[in-house]
Amino acid sequence: MEFILFPAAELESRTDKNGLAAEILGEKAEKFVVKSAQGLSRFIPRKVRVEVWSENIPYISHTADLLAEELGVKRKFTKSIGQEDFDTLQQMIQEHAPDKCVVVVGECPRILQWCQQLLGYELPFNECSAAGFRMEDGKGALLWFVRQTELGRIR
Repeated sequence: MEFILFPAAELESRTDKNGLAAEILGEKAEKFVVKSAQGLSRFIPRKVRVEVWSENIPYISHTADLLAEELGVKRKFTKSIGQEDFDTLQQMIQEHAPDKCVVVVGECPRILQWCQQLLGYELPFNECSAAGFRMEDGKGALLWFVRQTELGRIR
């Protein structure tokens, strides 16, 4: 089973037309996601089916929508991404997408916790960076890690 962890893009606080505070992805963040998705597509084998999973938090969902659209794949909502325990997410991937590559979009602190669980150390994630993993015998193996700046440069 292979999967990719992708931290959601950073929020911008704005005031909507009614004067209410709203946290959204700004234009710059959206561009980061699109460029990162283009680079990310180079790490996914061509014949593998891909799904983008996220929880239903607006900025995370928006990041996942942009990724899925750029990759030309389905996106799914799952509550397990909101949990800190990676074992639950791993079980869902094994049950629902064992032959697919799942791109999991989540909050950066949660992804750092999952890396700690998988590898025993944290990777230096920033927004729109990505790491590919393979699960073998219940243990995570890091396949690759690319920060947003480099991921956005890959064509």
